[in-house]
Amino acid sequence: MPRHLTARGRLSLLLTGLVLVAGLVITALTYLLTRHHLGRRATYTRFTAGTATCPPFPLSPSRPSRPVTAWWS
Repeated sequence: MPRHLTARGRLSLLLTGLVLVAGLVITALTYLLTRHHLGRRATYTRFTAGTATCPPFPLSPSRPSRPVTAWWS
């Protein structure tokens, strides 16, 4: 004989499912928007044994380099 869930149990399952789906949607949106924004500009540096220096990280031409200042200065 199957046991039926109480109203509290059904509500818990429903809300758990909604939170899970919302989290998946936000994660997928973040991934897609980041991937679209970066395009092929994403680079990485491979470190191998014996290299003393690595090339500098390329700056985007649309964003000029500027000094970083603290908010309290």
